[in-house]
Amino acid sequence: MKQCPNCKLNAADDRLFCEKCGTKLEVFVPVQQEPPKPQFNYQPPNVPPVNPVVVIDEYDHTAEYDPAEIAENKLIAAVVYLLGVVGIVIALLAAKDSKYVMFHVKQELKFIIVSTVVTMAMALLSWTFIVPIIGAVVDVVLIVCELICVYNVLTNQVREAPIIRSLNFLK
Repeated sequence: MKQCPNCKLNAADDRLFCEKCGTKLEVFVPVQQEPPKPQFNYQPPNVPPVNPVVVIDEYDHTAEYDPAEIAENKLIAAVVYLLGVVGIVIALLAAKDSKYVMFHVKQELKFIIVSTVVTMAMALLSWTFIVPIIGAVVDVVLIVCELICVYNVLTNQVREAPIIRSLNFLK
């Protein structure tokens, strides 16, 4: 029940104005209090902080070379992969003193040697059906690996080429 503040007449809760004097009745809205939240005194056990795992890529040699040398010889290193033997000759004539270029020359020499061995095996066993197919697949994989090397050169990364990195000659 509401009570009129002016004439003290009792009125129903749904009334907005007093029936006797017309005074506006205040709306009584009870304030609901939230129940108190329980407080827990749980403390996690003392766990030492976890050290992040640092992965070292043994095939990435970028830190071993001067960034200025990489930037200066980037184009020559890319030419090595794109032109094969001709690229190696160009690199030897243009930047024979650059360790960065020599790294890529060695990588391309590995590609050339592996490709030559695969081609010779395909020629010797051309009478079979499966060897030429496998050789062609290997050649495509080698081309893709060379394109990955070109990408690495253009992004200033010095990484050993996939697949041929396991070959231990020309280190």
